[in-house]
Amino acid sequence: MITRLLLLQCLLISLNFCIAQNYRKEKFGDVKLEDFKPNSPILNDDDAAVILFDIGNTEFVGNSSGWFDLVFKRHKKILIKKRTAFDLATINERLYKGNYTINEQMDDIKAATYNLIDGKIETTILEVKKDVLKEQINKSFEEQKFTLPNIKEGCVIEYSYTIKTKDVRDLRSWRFQDIYPTIWSEYQVTIPPIFNYIQDRKGYFNKYTLDSNKSVYKSYNITEDNGLRGSDYFTVSGNAPWALWARKDIEAFKEEGFTSSIRNYLSGIEFHLQSINYSETNRNIIIKDWYNTVQKLLDAEYFGKIFDAEKNSWIETEAKAIIGNSKDEEAANKVFNYFKNNFNCNGSRSYTLSKDAKKIWQEKLGDVGDVNLLLTAFLYHLGFKSSPVILSTRSYGKPDQIRAILYQFNYVITELEINNKKYLLDASNKYLGFGQLPIECYNGFGRKIEKMPVLVNLDSDSLQEVKTTAIFIVNSEKKGKLEASFTSNLGTYESAEQREKYTKLGKEAYFKQFEKAYMFPIKLSNEGVENEKELDQPLNIKYDFETDINDEDIIYFSPLLSEATTKNPFKSATRNYPVEMPYCTDETIIVDMEVPIGYKIDERPKSEKYKLYEDSDDCMFEYIVVVKENKIQLRTRISIKKSIFLPEDYEALRNFWSVVVKKHAEQIVFKKIKQQLLYCSTIYNPY
Repeated sequence: MITRLLLLQCLLISLNFCIAQNYRKEKFGDVKLEDFKPNSPILNDDDAAVILFDIGNTEFVGNSSGWFDLVFKRHKKILIKKRTAFDLATINERLYKGNYTINEQMDDIKAATYNLIDGKIETTILEVKKDVLKEQINKSFEEQKFTLPNIKEGCVIEYSYTIKTKDVRDLRSWRFQDIYPTIWSEYQVTIPPIFNYIQDRKGYFNKYTLDSNKSVYKSYNITEDNGLRGSDYFTVSGNAPWALWARKDIEAFKEEGFTSSIRNYLSGIEFHLQSINYSETNRNIIIKDWYNTVQKLLDAEYFGKIFDAEKNSWIETEAKAIIGNSKDEEAANKVFNYFKNNFNCNGSRSYTLSKDAKKIWQEKLGDVGDVNLLLTAFLYHLGFKSSPVILSTRSYGKPDQIRAILYQFNYVITELEINNKKYLLDASNKYLGFGQLPIECYNGFGRKIEKMPVLVNLDSDSLQEVKTTAIFIVNSEKKGKLEASFTSNLGTYESAEQREKYTKLGKEAYFKQFEKAYMFPIKLSNEGVENEKELDQPLNIKYDFETDINDEDIIYFSPLLSEATTKNPFKSATRNYPVEMPYCTDETIIVDMEVPIGYKIDERPKSEKYKLYEDSDDCMFEYIVVVKENKIQLRTRISIKKSIFLPEDYEALRNFWSVVVKKHAEQIVFKKIKQQLLYCSTIYNPY
């Protein structure tokens, strides 16, 4: 530590600069009548809440441990207009408590609720000692939580607090945008010159009202306790990078369907500590290149040491007992299925081991990292070419593709190569087969952790969900009834979803759902599923049903039955961030129907083919109708060969689905054939 502090003294630079202050001055408790009726062009009557301001500030201060403390302050004021936004009155902060030397502390908490009663502002103050609750989440984290008192529709809440940590890597990120409209959002940071942070701006909209950067002269007083020798005192001074960002009148972020994570698109800024520069010749590189990062991972007890044959010789013994005399893909399948069927994944996500590998094996319980790293090791110790691949799931956000920022990753899978063919495995999901990954894993790319770390393609465009449904409807021998046969071959992910439902509900309750999905009463028979246990195969759902015609003069019949697309998934008129479908789609529905006895076709849907792009089949819909004698045959297909659509494609994509919904809603009109009555008249003839 002394050496480091001596190096810090070398940073002395004499340059006078005034310390920048917050652009917007806000005093706690200064609530005005206009806060209850704010004026801004982004507001409307439907807003459940309005963030009046949100101001953050991060500074470094010298501490008594020979280093720096990172001090984050926040001050926020919100108008709560509707009950649906009452959750904003509960504030949660998760604090790191896993290491005494860098534990986080939350202090200086102030909070108050303001209600407008008969034109006067009444204040209710939070009692900090009584109302701030602490809860231990796990060994590493504690949650501090408080709920503001006397919350009512139309109230204004205000709170501020300070969080201090010795972990200089934890320079807080900031989100300028929220799911509620924000009138003012501001963030300010001042960084000692020895620290070099990567600034990563997030969101599709990064135009700031204020965007200021400059250097300010700062002095940091640092103390180091040397026990009986007393304390050493140092002053570190120099040009500190200072920055302030602010945005005014920020529209609420409207989360739409087909969004991987709003973290990718909310306007904000993140910081990553890249290096600590003690002097021109002494730099501590925190974010290293991938080659050096991988070497560190492979040497770690919680990751790479599991592949050490000498330390974990027991793995080979256990693995050989699983495979017997099997070889190649058969052997790999046995290991994979053993893990999938015998291990319980607790649902937590990670890319490392949470405990000793042998303990995980004995307990048959762990998180994603435990299950899949152990699976990778078992295959590796059997002589297979298997490697761990770390990734960030869709909901976790997109990681940096170039820099090795490990905390942006939260998942690990196995890459297995057999006879020059590669498979991606995940044994933590009991409803997916060999070579199938959860949709959440397809977030662009993964990083293979081996001597030469390479990117692994996990693009959602590489997935195609193929589904085919066939419906045959014939006249019953019973008068006034129709009989139908329904068969549907599902895609990979719908198969997994329906297998899980079928297992949990049981056969009777599962098929009861299908009866309820119809707009008219039906009675199912011959229900069943095929490939229930064969996870590598598509699930096949079959059933028959019978329904009445009711002897109506006119029958309006929806030929696609429960398979019709009834809602446009894109509701908003505009969208300023991409549409991210989880996979490409190819869905076909075939209907073969006999015209009901005693009826004729009065109206029927017209055939139509529609493309999103005139010169491409990337997004295509077709609806073909053919009538032959007493039969009507219909075929509809939705084919989408790309999963990501940019904002400029949104209107066309929304119109595309409008066409699908409209065509799928069209009906066949059957009209009863009137019986022609023949009258025979007897005419008198005198001859």
